[in-house]
Amino acid sequence: MGINFPLTWHIRSKLETTDSEIILVHCLNITQSHTVMDFFNLNDFEYFSSVRGTKIKRGAAESLAIGNYLKEQSVYAKTNYWAEQLKQFGFDVEMSWHWQNSGNIRTYTWAKIYLPGDQNTRIFFTVGVGSRFTVDHERVNTLEYKLDCQRKSDTKGLSEAQVKQFDDYIRANCPEAERNIIDLVELGNYNWDILVNETHNFINQHLDNYRTLISIVWPYGVNIEQKTARICWNNYKWQKPSGENGKSKSSAEPFEQEKGYGYEEWLFATEKQIDGYHYGFIQAFHKGEHKGKIYDIMLYSLYYDNENRTSSYYWIGNIKEAFVLTAEEQVEIFDTYQNNGWLDKMLKQLNDIGIEQFNVDYIDPNNMFNVKFKVADNKYVRLEEPQLIGNPQTEIGKNTHYVLLSRLDNSKVDLNTSGKYKFREGHNPTQTGTISAKWSKQKYTKSLKHKKIQENIYNQLYAELNGTGKLVGTEVPTGFGTLIDLVVSCPTDGDTFYEIKTNGTALRCIRDALGQLFEYHFYPGHKNANKLIIVAPYPAEQTIKGYIRHLRQATGIEIYYQYYSYERSNLVGIAV
Repeated sequence: MGINFPLTWHIRSKLETTDSEIILVHCLNITQSHTVMDFFNLNDFEYFSSVRGTKIKRGAAESLAIGNYLKEQSVYAKTNYWAEQLKQFGFDVEMSWHWQNSGNIRTYTWAKIYLPGDQNTRIFFTVGVGSRFTVDHERVNTLEYKLDCQRKSDTKGLSEAQVKQFDDYIRANCPEAERNIIDLVELGNYNWDILVNETHNFINQHLDNYRTLISIVWPYGVNIEQKTARICWNNYKWQKPSGENGKSKSSAEPFEQEKGYGYEEWLFATEKQIDGYHYGFIQAFHKGEHKGKIYDIMLYSLYYDNENRTSSYYWIGNIKEAFVLTAEEQVEIFDTYQNNGWLDKMLKQLNDIGIEQFNVDYIDPNNMFNVKFKVADNKYVRLEEPQLIGNPQTEIGKNTHYVLLSRLDNSKVDLNTSGKYKFREGHNPTQTGTISAKWSKQKYTKSLKHKKIQENIYNQLYAELNGTGKLVGTEVPTGFGTLIDLVVSCPTDGDTFYEIKTNGTALRCIRDALGQLFEYHFYPGHKNANKLIIVAPYPAEQTIKGYIRHLRQATGIEIYYQYYSYERSNLVGIAV
């Protein structure tokens, strides 16, 4: 049975009023007694257009009347009916009945459609009236279906980084899935059977994209949320406390400022394992509702130059499955550390830097451990050297306290751990001068000559190879959290890996580079490169040339050495 509304809109148009009493009178006089859901009609859209965006006090009589009508006979009821018809094809359905937002009547309806078991992926197909794409609410008179995701950047939705991953994939691979519209002028060509079949065909067409998106957005498992957290500075790669150097003297950082250490300083002391897991502490998990959850967490730290009162931000690494301990687990692990003598060892390491006891003013002993992760190459990455964060506000966010942050979409750190090497063209210029990088007890200044050499070689090879079909890239991800200094990729000859070393002598550079190049080339069972080249700022003497030739003959691997000239700022001659 159809519903006849015209009188109401004539009243509204002639009086030019939005008086809620007229809406109330109209809604209260509607007969709601039909057993079969009518298909969408012009009256549905006209009524929805007349009320959408209207602000009405929640709980008021007119608000209840409008809500009941929308949910029982009009666009909300029919959106739900549309979605429910898709259950026959094996999908689960979830209708959003929230027709008011902050007192305003919403401008669109929607229902989720997803495969059973995927309700927590926050990726789904949707059907509904109107659209979130409508900025000025001009196009609410449409039926729409699409492949979409939950976009709120709180606990209900994907992170900003995940939404960007989703949108980038859609635009690159299936832009037609972003929005499909059936306008009012087309409505006469549809009934429930036609609409449901068309929607079902669309969903079937994009099921592979749907599954791929879930794997992209949740690479380590559904509900392992991508977050960012700060840990205190450490000079020993977070394997033992390193003292006050690099730590803040600001009163805004009370623990590390007062106590001279942080419990994160043992975060990567992975020689202590229980059933393959290492246990540690991350301040961001100390407060809040995190116990029992799993996070994919990026870690950064601040190095404070207290002498000059400046600070620099660095990426430290990534734990792909950080399991936050329950209260019971925390007590159990503390007891295990105590029984194994590991707490005594940790205390001695504090004594070595002049700290007598663990401080329990801020952290109870049972809270000394709040996270665990599997000690496996595919479960975490600790960068060999911290990577400078060029723009903290856009890569981390404005909040640099010890809190859990949503992962932003424009982080410049590259921790590709897909397990697949893939060439990436181009070069991002980085800081070149010097930075304080105290990785031993002796304070030293780490030169960034390496970065400058890398940049010069990139510019040289780019100019030489331009137009040949060969491409050049720097900091190319191996797929296991490590980066190749420089790669020349040739479509016919394969890829050439360059590793740059500056340590003391040519022989020492070869020694230091071989292990890395072999890992980049072979690990875990690949042959990624056609040629391996060690670059160093020392001319190759006859013994070095002979050694390299011998390595090629003995191993059957195309490995070479090439001289880089500081004076000329480029590679000299050919690789030997």
